[in-house]
Amino acid sequence: MAASRVGNPPRTTAGAAASMILTGRPDTRLSAEAHERVHAAAMQLGYRPNNPVQLDAAARAEVEAFLEALDADDDVQNVYAALAD
Repeated sequence: MAASRVGNPPRTTAGAAASMILTGRPDTRLSAEAHERVHAAAMQLGYRPNNPVQLDAAARAEVEAFLEALDADDDVQNVYAALAD
């Protein structure tokens, strides 16, 4: 038996199906009924997605440059304007 990751329950087929539905993956072959059941259960349980923003390399570099230029007392708009120049 394969060991599960620390702090995470072992993956199941049902868990993988729910994950695909909740993340909006378009290429699933799951029925409309399965989608309805998963969304209903998620609503009942108070599920809120925790989806990190996906950035390409150029956007990530821009965000990193902005954060590096930002000090605790800086005016965010002024820092952004200076980077844009």
